[in-house]
Amino acid sequence: SSGINAEYGGHEVVLPFLFDVTGYTPISAWFSSLGCSKFVSDTYLVVSPEARGANLGERMIVLSDQLAKERAGCTYSVAMGTGIYSQRIFDKLGYTLVKETRYDEVRMEDGSPLPNLDRVPPEHKSAKLLTKAL
Repeated sequence: SSGINAEYGGHEVVLPFLFDVTGYTPISAWFSSLGCSKFVSDTYLVVSPEARGANLGERMIVLSDQLAKERAGCTYSVAMGTGIYSQRIFDKLGYTLVKETRYDEVRMEDGSPLPNLDRVPPEHKSAKLLTKAL
């Protein structure tokens, strides 16, 4: 992700949000339906603003996927791009969009909108669940 977890509310916000994006379907069950027993999850990707532009995020994802495939036998990678920067990286690396959820459409268990939505930069409008065969 592009830091939405750390910067805008922590796990009490991100976990309900992830359930909303995945439709309450456990990721492992979804991959099992594809005949995949091992997958890597590139869920948390954060590059500090000072380090952006050096392709660090892209290099981390490529290395993560490579290690998952070579050392653990993973056949798929799943990613949650929570900001425009990580979404661009996953798109560039050939990930396929599974589902997109706009932040302003997500509701907490009590029906209220995501907290601190006003602090989310306008270019970060949605989260995308993405996948790629390794």
